[in-house]
Amino acid sequence: MARQRTGSLPPVGQTTLESPRGRPSPVDAGKGVHPDPSALSTDLAEHLPEAVLLVDRTGQILWANTVARQMGAPIGGRLAEEARRWAVRDLDGRSLASFTAVVHETIFAGVPQTVVVTTPAGEERLLHVQGRPLPDGQRCLISVRDITHSVSSHPRRVMLARAALAMVQTLDLDAVLIRLAGLARDLLGARALLVFLADDATRQLRCRLAVEIPPEVWAGVAVVPYDAPCLSARAARTRQAQFVGDLSTVAPDAAASERLAAAVGGQAALALPLVVSERLVGVLLVIAASPVVLSENRQDLEFLASFCAIAVANAQAYAAEARARAMAEAVWRAVPVGLLVLDSEGRVQQANPVLEAFLGQPLRAGAPWPPAPDALRQADGAPLAPAEWPWIRCQAVADVVTGEYLLVPPGSPARPVRVIAAPLTVGGHPQGTVLAWVDLTAERELERLRDEWMAVITHEMRNPLQVIVGFAASLQRDLEGAQTRLGYIARAAQQLRRMVGDLQSLARIETGQLALEPVVVDDLAGVVRTILDRLAITVSQPLRLQAEGPLPAVRVDLQRLEQILSNLVTNAAKYGAPDQPITVTLTGRADGAVVAVTNWGPGIPPEELPHLFQRFWRGGQAWQSGRQGLGLGLYIARRLVEAHGGTIWAESTPGQTTTFHFTLPAAG
Repeated sequence: MARQRTGSLPPVGQTTLESPRGRPSPVDAGKGVHPDPSALSTDLAEHLPEAVLLVDRTGQILWANTVARQMGAPIGGRLAEEARRWAVRDLDGRSLASFTAVVHETIFAGVPQTVVVTTPAGEERLLHVQGRPLPDGQRCLISVRDITHSVSSHPRRVMLARAALAMVQTLDLDAVLIRLAGLARDLLGARALLVFLADDATRQLRCRLAVEIPPEVWAGVAVVPYDAPCLSARAARTRQAQFVGDLSTVAPDAAASERLAAAVGGQAALALPLVVSERLVGVLLVIAASPVVLSENRQDLEFLASFCAIAVANAQAYAAEARARAMAEAVWRAVPVGLLVLDSEGRVQQANPVLEAFLGQPLRAGAPWPPAPDALRQADGAPLAPAEWPWIRCQAVADVVTGEYLLVPPGSPARPVRVIAAPLTVGGHPQGTVLAWVDLTAERELERLRDEWMAVITHEMRNPLQVIVGFAASLQRDLEGAQTRLGYIARAAQQLRRMVGDLQSLARIETGQLALEPVVVDDLAGVVRTILDRLAITVSQPLRLQAEGPLPAVRVDLQRLEQILSNLVTNAAKYGAPDQPITVTLTGRADGAVVAVTNWGPGIPPEELPHLFQRFWRGGQAWQSGRQGLGLGLYIARRLVEAHGGTIWAESTPGQTTTFHFTLPAAG
């Protein structure tokens, strides 16, 4: 091809280099490092130490300086055809589509790129590429600088820097440490590597990652105290790098790190503290085959350690925050009260599952509150004015507001609630209101039972007291028939004593003051027979005892056993047929003994069986027959049996028999 004119670049046709999207690239004369080629001397371009090419929109090379031609860029050829023979990858080692794609990126994104190119001869070059469209919008100027020899260590350091930045951007601690291990081993020649994380609470280093370390050796350094005489501990204490260049000089009784290095065949070791804002987060221990490796790469290792420290601190902070968020979410879901957060406009921000269960429907963020104007009423069910809504009052007084109301959500049962509303502030600025909703249903039921119990106590104690007072007055007037009258007085006093005893037992049980004094009983049948003999004078029905098979020794509090049997036998006598015996059966089994109390009579309806052992509960027969009692006997029997580690249950066939069973644990 003939030599072009001196002093200016050759004219070209009216075509432009297409952008990747098929449109002419805009011109921005204020960007780039290259002047307009119309004012650029070809002599100057010929002497530039970089390849300079001028191409049109079709990719045809219109002009190339000597360096470009030496790199194989023929004038008249097409850039794509020449560059297709080159294998291109970025500094992270990822393959790129083509060198032409790199040129397009630099031109149309205005971002210079540094890439590694492999020529057809197998030679690798590190090329820095820049490209800008010319002001005429028809041509583009491309600059390619070969920086392979001038910065021979640059590719590795760039890769190291990029990998370190990627490591800092990772919030997964294990991913951070694995990337660190790969860089130290593949780029910096480490033979083995350990990463310790600092535990300031125990002043220990805990090994989190070990690479190329035999398990039996690693176990010896899994935990290293700060005051241990080893490289890692010294690095932790001093916050300075610790280096051993010749491990063969280490004494046989040296500390774990030196012995570890010797065990993996390393000659030198370097311990680098991982410090962020004067806080020790860990120690990086690198073992190499030669001290030269560590000396040559020490700067890069320290650079890597600084980024590793930041990455570890970030990952730990993220993990701590994730744990805190998970805990807060768990508490939010598990707390047994309804929780609701409203914004300053009274819209729902968040509601926990308990409140949604109260309402019978989910609450979406941004929904108005309340779900219906009359969903919250006064405690007696009367309408509640909006100005009296607790969240409105809370906003008005800017303080905690508490009240009891009736929650009547649409389509769900009403329930009494206690609402606690508190202002929600962030950084001293009001953001809304947080409300706690406490279901008072159980509390109201307890109050109802208390009132009912007080009425029962008053009624049940009045009868024996009237008997005692009446017959005592009769005796004062006339001593004739004193024996019969004294019998009535004795039975009434016994009834009062039983009521008082039940109340005392209830108080001990409810306050956790029930104390057992268990003993080993080898002759259970004999003990039960003695108890039944004492009970026989308190009931009208005959008592029978049956022992089925051998009985094991059991451990039981004798006084409490008599109380259990007394409650069950008295209950059987009260509701059983007066002319039928009450049978107590003893049965042995591997884990102890079963005691059963059976009576004949009307039986217990199946729907009442689950309620028999509830406090203050009395069945339909008790109310219909007017039989006296507090509804505590079976409840106390259950709690006493459970205190021994046993269980109690009832079986009944209406019109026939009712049997109460309870177990006693075997001794030993």
